[in-house]
Amino acid sequence: MPTTGTLPRRKLGQALSHLQRTSSVTVSEAAEQADLSPSYVSRILAGDRIPTWPVAHTLATIFGGRPAELRTLWEAAQGIAHPSRQTVDGAAQRLHAALRGLYLAAACPDLHALAQSTGLTPHEVRGVLDGEHIPDWATTSVLISRLAAQPATLRGR
Repeated sequence: MPTTGTLPRRKLGQALSHLQRTSSVTVSEAAEQADLSPSYVSRILAGDRIPTWPVAHTLATIFGGRPAELRTLWEAAQGIAHPSRQTVDGAAQRLHAALRGLYLAAACPDLHALAQSTGLTPHEVRGVLDGEHIPDWATTSVLISRLAAQPATLRGR
C-alpha cells in the first residue's frame, strides 16, 4: 500500500466497517467495549481516522474478525515501510495478509466474481486468500484490481 494518504486509511476503514456490518455489534456497543467514543469509532469505520494498532486490533476482535488480516492495511495507513529484502516466507505471509485485508475492504465479494479474468478458479482464489497458493504477479495484479486496489501500491509489501 502507499505510504500515508487517503487510500490506505479508507481501505482500513472499509475492512473494519465490513466486519462491523457482518457482526451483531453496533458501533455504540463496540465503542463501549473498547472504551472509546462512538463518534471516534464511526470516524475509524468511515476511514476518517487511523487508530493505533491496539485500537484496530480490539475493534477487529470485537467485530469477530482476525486482526492479522488488517495489520498490513493498518501499517500502510500509518506509512510503515518494510525492508525490501524479506524472507520468502515473510513476504508470502505479508502478501496473503494484504490480500485478505483488501478482500475484507471490498466487503468479501463472491469468489466466482473474483475469479473472472484472473485465470483462477473460485477454489484457487480461496486458496490464494487462505495463504495456500501464490499466483504469478500478473494474476496477483488482476486479483488486486478486482479488489478495487492498485497493484503498484501492493508490490514490494
